[in-house]
Amino acid sequence: MEQFRYRLYTERKDNLKQLVSKYFQGFTVILAEGYWEGIGEPSAIIELVIEGTLTQVIHIEAVIQDIKIVNEQQSVMVTREPVEVEFK
Repeated sequence: MEQFRYRLYTERKDNLKQLVSKYFQGFTVILAEGYWEGIGEPSAIIELVIEGTLTQVIHIEAVIQDIKIVNEQQSVMVTREPVEVEFK
C-alpha cells in the first residue's frame, strides 16, 4: 500500500492535538512562526504519514475541516508527497 506524508499548516492554537487525535493515533506537531501578507503569527505544522486508503484520506479531510472551523480560517495549506517508511 502506498504511503503519503501530509503536512497541514495552520495557526497555532492549544486545541490542535485534540482535533487531530480524534482521527489519528500518531502524528507530529511542529511549532513555527508563519507569515501572511508580511505579518508574523504563531503557526503549527501537523505532519502525518498515512496509507492512501479512502478512510485515511477522509480522515485527513475531516481534520482540515475541523481546523478551519475551530481556528476560524478560510483555508489550511496542505502538502502531500509519497514516502517510504521503515521502522528499524
